Amino acid sequence: MGKEGMHLKFIGCVTALAKLISVTSDEFFVEKVRLQLDDFVEAYIRFSSDRREDRLNVAQYSDVFLSNLNAAYALITDLQYLNFAPATPLLHAQRLLLELRLAVLTQAPSVQTTSQQTREGAQAESHTPRSARTRSPAVKVVGGLNQSQEKILRFIEVAEAVRAKEIIEEFSSLSERTVKRNLKELVSQGLLKKRAENKAVFYLLATP
Repeated sequence: MGKEGMHLKFIGCVTALAKLISVTSDEFFVEKVRLQLDDFVEAYIRFSSDRREDRLNVAQYSDVFLSNLNAAYALITDLQYLNFAPATPLLHAQRLLLELRLAVLTQAPSVQTTSQQTREGAQAESHTPRSARTRSPAVKVVGGLNQSQEKILRFIEVAEAVRAKEIIEEFSSLSERTVKRNLKELVSQGLLKKRAENKAVFYLLATP
C-alpha cells in the first residue's frame, strides 16, 4: 500500500474516533477517547514523517504508533463492554483500526523485530551508571498500562530518580506533553511518587 492509501486509512480512523466523542455517554470515557485521539494523531505524524532525523528512528516511531493504535482498539472494547456508546460506530472504528494496523505491519514487516532490537540496545546506550545497567528490571507491570508508561517505569526503575526532562531526552519519540501526562497518571495510580528538591521535581518508584 502506498503512502496515500495509508493516510486515507488514518483519516478514516481519526474520523471514527472523533465520532465516538460525540456518542459516548460517560464523561470520563469521553475525555479518555479525546486524549487517546490526541496521542494517536501525534504518534502517526511522527511515524509518517519524511524528515531524515525521524527516519533514523523509524522502528521506534512505528512501535509507538502501533502501541497507540492498540490502545485505541482496547478503549473501544471497553466502551462496548460497558455499553457507553452505540454498537455501530464502535464496530466501524474497530474495523478501521484493524485495517490500518494491517497496513502498517504489511508496509514494515520488520517493525516488531527491529523495535525489539532497539529496546534491547537502549539500556546499553543509557546515560545511567554502568553498574545500574546490569540490573534486571524489578518493576511489576500492571495491566492496563500503555507501552509508553511501561517504558517510563522501566527507565525509572534503572535510573532510580529522574526528572521529566531526562525521560523526554531518553525517549525521543515521546513528546513533552505525552511524557508529563503519563507521569501524572502513573503517580495517580500509585506506581510513582514525586520528590521536590530545590526547584526540581524528581520521579521515583513508589515503595510498597
